[in-house]
Amino acid sequence: MCWDEIEINNFRREGVNIRYRFFKGDDSADPLVFVHGWAGSQDDWMSLFEDNCQRGITCLAYDAPGFGISQFDSKAESQRADFSIERYMGDLLALLDHLKLQRIRLVGHSWGGVVAMRFAARYPDRVSGLVVIGGAYYDPHNWIHLIFKWISWVMVWLIIAVKPLLRRYKRARKFAVRRYTYRPLAEHEAEVVMNDVICSDNRTLEKTLWSGYTVKFKEVCPAITSPTLYVSGKYDQVAPPMFVKPFVDMTPGSHYAELAKCGHFPMQEVPELLIETLNSFWEKTS
Repeated sequence: MCWDEIEINNFRREGVNIRYRFFKGDDSADPLVFVHGWAGSQDDWMSLFEDNCQRGITCLAYDAPGFGISQFDSKAESQRADFSIERYMGDLLALLDHLKLQRIRLVGHSWGGVVAMRFAARYPDRVSGLVVIGGAYYDPHNWIHLIFKWISWVMVWLIIAVKPLLRRYKRARKFAVRRYTYRPLAEHEAEVVMNDVICSDNRTLEKTLWSGYTVKFKEVCPAITSPTLYVSGKYDQVAPPMFVKPFVDMTPGSHYAELAKCGHFPMQEVPELLIETLNSFWEKTS
C-alpha cells in the first residue's frame, strides 16, 4: 500500500478538522498509532506506515491540531485554543474512540513522544506498547536543561520570523533542516520536514513547545506500565542521548536503543534501521 493511495480522512473536534490516514489491517497485532513531533505532520511517518501496511498491520497517523493540514478555522479559533498536553491527549483519545481502536501500540516522535508518554501513563489499559523517538527529559532544577529550554524558546521565534524566507527560498529550507540531521537529507525528504514547519500555526508552535516543558516526568514515567522503548539518534542535537537515557531509569522495565549516524529525524535519515529496531522490540515484547 502506497502512502499517497491512502485516503486522508477528517475528524471534527474543538474547532479543528483533524486530518488522518487510517489503514485497516488483518488484526494479527494491535494497531500502530503514530504521533508526530513539534512542527511535524503525519507525513513524517510515511516509511514506517507503508512498511507496516504491507505486513497487514492496522495503522493510524494524524496531524495534531495546529500542525500539518489540521488547521484552525480562523485566527480567532487559534487565539482561543487550548494547547496543553492534556488537550492533545484528548484529541488522541477521541480519535481512537471514533475509529473504535481499543488497545494500541503507540509511537511518538519528539514532542509527540511526550504526548504518547502522558497518554500511556493516563490510559494504561489502552496501550500495549510504547515507543518514544527523540523525546527529551526535562528537569526544571537542572541548569543545563534550563539553558536548553531557553535556547528552544529563542529558536521558536527565530523560526516564526524567517518563515517568509523559508517559503520563498529552497536553499534557506535546505540550510534550516541541516541542523537537525546527521547527514544532508535528500531534497524531497528535506522538503517534507520544512513544509511541516511552514504549515504550522505560529501560535501552536509557541504554545505547544512551552506546554511540553510543564510535564512532570518523574511522575509520568513510573506510571507507564506497557513495554516501552526509548530511541535516540547518536548525533541528535535536539534530544541528545544524555537527555533520553534518564527515562530508562524512571520507566519500569523499559529499553533503550541508540541509532548510529542519525540526528533528530530517524524516520527520514535511517528509516530501514528504525523499522528494524521497532520490529525487533515488538517481537520481543509481544
